[in-house]
Amino acid sequence: MTICPPVTLAVQTEKAVRSPRTAFFMGPDSPIDAVVQEMASKKYGSAVVMQNSHVVGIFTTVDACSALA
Repeated sequence: MTICPPVTLAVQTEKAVRSPRTAFFMGPDSPIDAVVQEMASKKYGSAVVMQNSHVVGIFTTVDACSALA
């Protein structure tokens, strides 16, 4: 299972810096059930898919619903 630990990021806006956000990272071979469980428990709307230290995609709640439908 390749689920990376969450990383805190600061989001920059035009007017001000918002409070830090947490990004959720996963590998392309991560089990969907484990990813969906983590997303649901932490109320994440998406996960950044990483492979070899490169972003290769975004997995969203819509993707999760489609996969589990």
